[in-house]
Amino acid sequence: MATSIALQALPSELIGAICRLLPNCDIKSLRLTCRYWRQNSLLRVDRVFISANPRNVEVLFAVANHDIFRHCVKEIMWDDAVLELVSSKEGDGPCGYSSYETDRDADSEEKGRISRHFVRLCRDSMFDGTLRLRDKTKEEREKYMKGQMNDLLPSRESLAYYSRLLQEQSDILESGDDEAALRYAVQRFPRLTKITVTPATHGVLITPLYETPMETEDEKSQWRGFRIVTRVLAQAENCQISELVLDNNKLPTGLNHFVFEEPNEEYDDLCRIVQRPGFRRIVLSLLVGYFFDCDAEDWDFYRNGRISNLLAKAPDLQEVVLQTDYPVDATSWSGKMKDFVSLTNIFPIGKWSDGILTHFRLSEMQVTQDDLICFSSKLSSTLQSIELSFLSGLNG
Repeated sequence: MATSIALQALPSELIGAICRLLPNCDIKSLRLTCRYWRQNSLLRVDRVFISANPRNVEVLFAVANHDIFRHCVKEIMWDDAVLELVSSKEGDGPCGYSSYETDRDADSEEKGRISRHFVRLCRDSMFDGTLRLRDKTKEEREKYMKGQMNDLLPSRESLAYYSRLLQEQSDILESGDDEAALRYAVQRFPRLTKITVTPATHGVLITPLYETPMETEDEKSQWRGFRIVTRVLAQAENCQISELVLDNNKLPTGLNHFVFEEPNEEYDDLCRIVQRPGFRRIVLSLLVGYFFDCDAEDWDFYRNGRISNLLAKAPDLQEVVLQTDYPVDATSWSGKMKDFVSLTNIFPIGKWSDGILTHFRLSEMQVTQDDLICFSSKLSSTLQSIELSFLSGLNG
């Protein structure tokens, strides 16, 4: 009790400084100790998540209706990954996804058979997760393994849980509750400035991280996140978003080139968003890797001026990031000249020369040295940084 009283006597500024160093899970525990800490140690809720999951929808509504937390939110992150049906093409078997103690029914005929496809996907995910620990120390690896791998659900419980999540997702997709939640939230968060759409919210097993609109409506429905976010933002006239992040997090995914070919609603919505006063940052991730070594005309979506026109519509644009999945790896550091598109065709360099651009990043793109140097020399004098990474040098 004496310790509690002594802590309560600390200046509020010091209490605030202490809480800023604590993760939210510790602040949550602290708030449960007494009424004083509940009132003086607030959770940091500057980012909220939304996906086709009823729990996420429920939490978003709860934060949006909270008189304190709703004023803290600065970013909405839309999880654009979608759970898929478990294939039955490989049949069923008796074994779970592990032969280790992590899976109590790893080889259990009496508990019924289980989808081999599901088991294989789980094993692949576990293997990929352990590969990411290679650079860790032995102590760090053991900590991760104990905290993640050793707490895995038994295979059959995991499949049952996945099936439940799949059904809940189906219900949300049918009802459109996630879109309704987003529409409500953007009007309730007065400090909201950033929207992020990414399929990589969860990262990979063990190391958590915090496909694309196509030309047909059936295919578009697979990537609802991008379509819904752009539609809602375009229609929300009073929403002052300054950042739109369409991030692939280095995964082979992103916006399909069809967005920048024929006229479509998604492109029009993007234009309405960026042309509003105060919009200053955009991250575009394009899915183009399957064009590698294809015909030159396949790259016409870069040349037709639609990307350039989109960026030129943003009068207050300060930061631009364009990244693709063009193959750049140990076996492919260079492409062929038929893949070449001048950067001056893609970006509105004439407008930027006299603009207020401060940061420019280009990643996983095909370029030539001469064109890159020429383009860089024409960028605005206000530019503070330019970041070039994983570029593929084209050979004649």
